[in-house]
Amino acid sequence: MGIEPNGRTLALEYDGQMKLTESPTSFYECAPCGERKMALLKDALNRADERRLKKLVAEGRLSASEAEFRLKRVRDERDKP
Repeated sequence: MGIEPNGRTLALEYDGQMKLTESPTSFYECAPCGERKMALLKDALNRADERRLKKLVAEGRLSASEAEFRLKRVRDERDKP
């Protein structure tokens, strides 16, 4: 266990010979956490796009059908691997 100068803690994993294993260097970088963070980020970006397009529709600068098409296209682009 270690603490970096910025306050972040490190949980390192050692093998029987006290050598570092190939596991992630901290619990912040594990695969499930990364996937969850990316899902939250995509959700936040989708909601921001939706708010932006709703504002354009309310101002009359964009039709509702065009806004829906753009939102679908942006979400599809974001979901590509």
